[in-house]
Amino acid sequence: MVVVPEGLAKDSRGRTLPEPSFVFRQVLDYVSKFATSDTDVYLAPANRFGGEIYEQEAAYAYLSHRAVCRRIHCPVFPGPGYVDTFGNALLLRRYLLDRKRWPPGPVDLVCADVHSYRAQYCFARSGYSLARVHRVPFRVCSGERVVDRLWYYRVRPAHLVYEISAMARDAIRGAVFRRGNRLPESAGKW
Repeated sequence: MVVVPEGLAKDSRGRTLPEPSFVFRQVLDYVSKFATSDTDVYLAPANRFGGEIYEQEAAYAYLSHRAVCRRIHCPVFPGPGYVDTFGNALLLRRYLLDRKRWPPGPVDLVCADVHSYRAQYCFARSGYSLARVHRVPFRVCSGERVVDRLWYYRVRPAHLVYEISAMARDAIRGAVFRRGNRLPESAGKW
């Protein structure tokens, strides 16, 4: 099972908190209901948003406290810049390659519903065989904040517009790399 990150929370002063955003928390709650003790859960590498820990580290702590499964994989690739959805897929692929676990076989991809279509494209284009895509619906939690970069998570129409435009961008990037029939080894080469 591969979990696509969905941001971190922030406090009333705008500081990034070391905890999943309200969207990511709902995705992780879904994972905790679906995963068994024998499920390998791979948390795709992601961002810190200026905070102390990465999204996948916050997810690891969240899932670990729920005793979901024993095999939670939390790869960390420190580096500058923003890791987008293609980057999530490519960095996780690098992690699996480094451990001689690539290709992993058909995987379940778990993601927030609005983000899931683009995540499906990015992970499939990056070479993953997808057994199933779990499109987790989420509700906006009043009073809960998300990091500024993901402000649109609180406004569904804006989130849809963002995902459509990002999908167009990712399709163009995918077409460019399709010509060479290869993808870059890291997200930084995008």
